[in-house]
Amino acid sequence: RKKRVRDYQAKLDKEYSNHVQSLEDDVKRRRKMEAEEDELDRQEEVAEAEQLVAQKLQRAALDGNQAQLTLHNLAQKIYSIPKNELFARPLKWPLLKRERILQNKLKPWLIKRVALIFGGRQDDFVEYYLRRMNVEVNPRELLEEVQRFLDEEAQGLVETTWRLLQYEAERIAATT
Repeated sequence: RKKRVRDYQAKLDKEYSNHVQSLEDDVKRRRKMEAEEDELDRQEEVAEAEQLVAQKLQRAALDGNQAQLTLHNLAQKIYSIPKNELFARPLKWPLLKRERILQNKLKPWLIKRVALIFGGRQDDFVEYYLRRMNVEVNPRELLEEVQRFLDEEAQGLVETTWRLLQYEAERIAATT
């Protein structure tokens, strides 16, 4: 009788182990699919943004508004910079702080973006992020810190922040 119970228990353990392995494989497969879908979504967002910039450039050219065309060219230039180069470019922090870009442009954008990521307002995170920006944090360091909270979303947030700040700094420098 004990042997039958042990054999039955061994059979149940093996079935359980197989079931757990099957579930783990399924989770791995789903995570891989999700990562691929996220990458496709990111590529679509990039393509949409590039298309939007191109449309705005066409409209600006048709309107004959040279200043607007210049700003759109600047936006396209900033947007086309690879991430590694973007992070290596120094920001004009004194100019950004003097013009209050962090408060007037970055903060409202960040509040909206973080609300989309978290599904609601996260004022503590926004304030933390802005404090880090005020001390002129390195983008790679900021990315490492923010990844603890946002996982995959951190890359896009920090990269877009840097593009926004580069654009604003160059826009201000071009108009003064």
